[in-house]
Amino acid sequence: MYMIMKMKTGIKKGDKMAGIAKMLLTKVLSEKVLTMLVIKLGDWLVLRSSNKLDDTLWAEVKKALGKG
Repeated sequence: MYMIMKMKTGIKKGDKMAGIAKMLLTKVLSEKVLTMLVIKLGDWLVLRSSNKLDDTLWAEVKKALGKG
């Protein structure tokens, strides 16, 4: 089947899978989703840190991202 597909389309199997993966990632990982992930990760990192400067800095970052 792979050989037939390669002969008909000229597309290698790996290239097709990469294209599908790229399409899925761009549809799933929108700007909102990425912002949400960054905020969740940042919140977790700030909670794990014992430095109080992180709290004020992270509050400013969240405000700049529009979620503060």
